[in-house]
Amino acid sequence: MSPSSFWKIHRRAAFPLLKPVADMMFAIPTSSASSERCWSIHGFIHSKRRNRLHASKVEQLVFIYSNLASSTGEPIRDDLADDMYPDAHDGDLDGQDDERIDDDEDSDEIMQAMSDIG
Repeated sequence: MSPSSFWKIHRRAAFPLLKPVADMMFAIPTSSASSERCWSIHGFIHSKRRNRLHASKVEQLVFIYSNLASSTGEPIRDDLADDMYPDAHDGDLDGQDDERIDDDEDSDEIMQAMSDIG
């Protein structure tokens, strides 16, 4: 039984306090920009190569990643993320992107800092 069918059957009688919350949740379109952005960030962090991350670690990384953009007031650049996690796109970078990353001195500094942490 789908959640919407459940709430249609039980209405307000079974769960009078929870019904208004469920109504609000079902009113949110799954294709809205914020939910699409959230799924995109989750997809970036929890990729095929990084699928062993525990759910709490993924949640923490998504929180940091999304708040990084809001704290700076600028959207997060994908090339910055590519510098930090070159395998995050599962090898879908073309040679031109790889060349740009290799030539970038900032990239080397970021990668060095990341290796010093680990």
